[in-house]
Amino acid sequence: MTTTYRKLAVLSSIVGANPLLVQGGGGNTSVKDGQKLWVKASGTWLAGAGEQDIFLPVDIPTVLERTRLGIEDLSDLGRNGMRPSIETPFHAMMPQRVVLHLHMLDAIIYSSMPDENSVLRDKLHGLNWAMVPYARPDLPLSRIIDSVLEKAETAPELLVLQNHGIVIAAENEEDSIPLINDVMKRLRLEPRLLPVPDVFALAVGNDLSWRIPSCPVVHAPAFGPSAQVISGGLPLYPDHVVFLGPAALILNAGDTLGPAKDSFQKTYGFEPLFAIIRDCGVLVSPKMTPGAFAMLEALGNVCLRSPAGVELSGLSGEDVNALGNWDAEAYRKTLDSSEKK
Repeated sequence: MTTTYRKLAVLSSIVGANPLLVQGGGGNTSVKDGQKLWVKASGTWLAGAGEQDIFLPVDIPTVLERTRLGIEDLSDLGRNGMRPSIETPFHAMMPQRVVLHLHMLDAIIYSSMPDENSVLRDKLHGLNWAMVPYARPDLPLSRIIDSVLEKAETAPELLVLQNHGIVIAAENEEDSIPLINDVMKRLRLEPRLLPVPDVFALAVGNDLSWRIPSCPVVHAPAFGPSAQVISGGLPLYPDHVVFLGPAALILNAGDTLGPAKDSFQKTYGFEPLFAIIRDCGVLVSPKMTPGAFAMLEALGNVCLRSPAGVELSGLSGEDVNALGNWDAEAYRKTLDSSEKK
């Protein structure tokens, strides 16, 4: 194992262990070594980078040529049953040696606010950064990033991806951590107090014996008008759609879970993995996977941090449909289903 690989693995495990930066198998990192790009394999967890072999070597000219031709499928460039990250194209096209794509929740909230560009200009003043409008991950996003890079006088060290996260770019691994810390400090949103779930009320209508999570953050979507609007509205970011679905099952205290679940499934065409009981807490299906649970925790963190009275803009119905019918994300869900939480 080369020093370049080891440093990428250590850096990735550090950022991957912070649920405010990365959730489950989300996010991706890379480092360039000549014409070779070491990039995270799709569906793997950055948090495990120090213990597992999760990076793949791909040829940069090959990736760039396929991007130019509009070819999304890079699965043949993988090995050992792993595929390169769906974000590999923009990792290859960015000029900096080290590229980290993180699903920073505070950045997602800011990028979903009204007049987000004005707010972010104030918060990120002095940094070399650029805003990237929302686009579906993979080729659509890579092409927009390419156009942003072409317009920039100097290559940005920070990209804010609308409703998606951030990209940190640096020449050396050591330079990326101070930049991440700086961005986190600038965009930090003070969380509200953790809610206390009403476990007795949750038990009343739980005829399916779903689990009451011990993680208090997970219960946040059930408390307060802002939280319930966020949890019941259009999803804010792609991984929520992929792992939790485009809609949430929401009940009132005293409602029975079984009939509500069946009605929800008939209406939306998919089986819910969790149920929000207003002002009581959250119940979790036994079919909940590790990746889905990480996204449920992310939803809780977003609800705790979103400023009261600020209406956030979620993904459009068209964006949600594009994610739900995408083979690349179905592959990630298949990997996640191998272990339940």
